[in-house]
Amino acid sequence: MRRSLGRALSGAFVVGGAVAAGTALFVPAGPVYADGPAWRYLIAGTVLLELSVVWLLGRCWPRPGRPAGATVPPRRSLLFTGGLALAGALWAVPRAVNDLTSGLPGPRPALVAAGFLLLLAGVALGLPGSGAEPDALPRRPLVRGWLAGLLLVPVLVLADFAAVRLTPVRATTTDAVAAPEVPAVVGGVRWTWTAPSDPVGVVAAGAGAVVRLRDGLTALAGRDGAVRWTYRRPGTTVTDVVTTPDGSRLIAIFSSRNGGRHTLVVTFDAYTGAVLETDETVHDRVARPQNRVWLDFDPQRIRATWLEAGGEAWTWRAPDGCRLDRPLEQLLTRAGPVLLMTCADPARPDLAVGLDEATGRERWRTVLTRATDRERRSWMVLGSGAASIDASILLDIETGAVLYTAAPRHAIRVPDRNFPLLDYYPEGRPPTAGPDVLVHDVATGTDRPEPARDPATRCRSPLLTPAGLLRLCRTAGDTLRLESFTLPAGQPAGSAELALGGDLPPSPERMLTVAPGAVVAWSAGHRTVYGLA
Repeated sequence: MRRSLGRALSGAFVVGGAVAAGTALFVPAGPVYADGPAWRYLIAGTVLLELSVVWLLGRCWPRPGRPAGATVPPRRSLLFTGGLALAGALWAVPRAVNDLTSGLPGPRPALVAAGFLLLLAGVALGLPGSGAEPDALPRRPLVRGWLAGLLLVPVLVLADFAAVRLTPVRATTTDAVAAPEVPAVVGGVRWTWTAPSDPVGVVAAGAGAVVRLRDGLTALAGRDGAVRWTYRRPGTTVTDVVTTPDGSRLIAIFSSRNGGRHTLVVTFDAYTGAVLETDETVHDRVARPQNRVWLDFDPQRIRATWLEAGGEAWTWRAPDGCRLDRPLEQLLTRAGPVLLMTCADPARPDLAVGLDEATGRERWRTVLTRATDRERRSWMVLGSGAASIDASILLDIETGAVLYTAAPRHAIRVPDRNFPLLDYYPEGRPPTAGPDVLVHDVATGTDRPEPARDPATRCRSPLLTPAGLLRLCRTAGDTLRLESFTLPAGQPAGSAELALGGDLPPSPERMLTVAPGAVVAWSAGHRTVYGLA
């Protein structure tokens, strides 16, 4: 009875392992260990090994009516097969454990490891003992064990998928609310929030701001700093966060801390925190999100795919003789994509085109005259209602109209529909001295100098926001002072002391995020996040 049970279990394990390893050919590769020749050879070898054990178990056990010389010496063959299975298990099991703790889906290594372990158990149970009585060992338990092994495979597959997908993702959601307006005046600190770990970045999205932490996201309400929703995925790192131009969707890319090329792209409703889509990929997503579509660029065309439903939305092709200038750096705006092209036709050497997001049709087309004596390092920069081209042309992104062309020795620092900031380089000033900063009034065509600075403090060039002009200055101790001014008059509107370290960032955008309801201030290495209004 015990020997019959052993043969049944042996057959079940061997066949279950063979089919589990074979199933691994048709499931996603592991997140840490990507698909490659080594895994394919390993899977094929596992299947062959286990099929050979099935054959050995059928041949080496004598049964009534079979001549004694027709059997195969069992112990030596099965020990050799068991040694190969043990070596494969020692190679595959640590990789499977690494994948299962990576926080990302991908069951292939776990199935291969399960195949080796089942093979090893089947070999161990299939080894005959010294006191075996061949004629008392019928073949039926072995066949029953093989059938049981086939039933074991779905259980293995489901258990493996569940082990990965039931990783304890900690997430909360909330109800949708209307996004508040950007504050008209920044007068001081409205709220503070202490992060559970050092922030890595802040983006404006939904009804406030989303703080990017090492392993997840936290959305804060712009009005009062209350936590609206959270998402944590243990075992992973948030490698990138982008938002749609209207702030309604947030796309986060998670990669495993265990390494590997596989990533998980998660799309959220930025207002509620609900997960709208997950996409497993081996690279960071090249396409960029507009409000409702993904945009995939190349020099001659743009292909749009619906953000949620999937499927192609439209394809736009560049006019004959023209090509996109820097395809991966075209502007995505609330109104739709804004494209910059260079053309072979001397009558229209440069074109700016605005597309409708839903249909891909042109909303406007503008022929540009780009100065040849300017460096094109700044290329296109998006601001509030406008974009700058080569730091010399201010373009209305709604209509395509040219609002302003910079004079010699002037360069557009921060584009804005009404009050762009300019850098002015007086003749004879050494380059190390830096430029003067001017506020240009598009309506009147006049320039004003930026508000006067305290000579005793060191300040960064100002940041232009819908709330006015903001400037970060270094003070004594471990604090920074944020100064706010109205536009166009440049009158002081308020100030705030921020305990974010005494080092000024290279640019204010590295520390200040203009979001619905507040201007959010943060710094790497400091857990306190400030909401200013």
